[in-house]
Amino acid sequence: MQFLRVSLLSPLKKGKLQKLIQFLFTKELLEMVIFTCTILAVTQLVGWLILTRSVSDLAQTSLLVNRETPPFVQDIRRVNKLAKDLLASGQDFYPISPRLYDIIDSLPPNIKLSAVIIDRENQTAEIDGLAATRDAFLMYQDILTSIPWITDVSSPVSQLFQKENIGFEFHMKLKNIPKLKPLPKVNQRRAPSDS
Repeated sequence: MQFLRVSLLSPLKKGKLQKLIQFLFTKELLEMVIFTCTILAVTQLVGWLILTRSVSDLAQTSLLVNRETPPFVQDIRRVNKLAKDLLASGQDFYPISPRLYDIIDSLPPNIKLSAVIIDRENQTAEIDGLAATRDAFLMYQDILTSIPWITDVSSPVSQLFQKENIGFEFHMKLKNIPKLKPLPKVNQRRAPSDS
């Protein structure tokens, strides 16, 4: 069975009907686009509000952290300064103990030392002690002269006038021992006066 379609509409109305269908389709399509754009705009607005609140919270947190950290920063600066000072103190380190062993090992039995003063800054040394005899005193002076890092060993001539129990004092210059560098001046805070 076949059906026959008969159109009772005039071609003018048929054209208008087709335009109406196209208009309704376009209207529905635009409504869907506007609805989608509205949903995207609302999503972006909500996201912007959340981000604004997060940035505000983060700024408040960083302000609180900055208020609480100055004592820690001061402690860190103090520790860093102490580490620099320790490093600087170690840069001029020179082992003096082996040099003292040279003096001690060369000490005759009839000589007793009371003081050994080594001044690296002025490159001088001083040895004080007591010699049992004048010969022991002169022998020890010769021994000190033979030590390679000591030069210009001298003592007061008045010490040679005694024969026994000579309290002596040798002055000498150092050789091949590096000088100390002067310490940097430290800024000291002055306490406020109570006036």
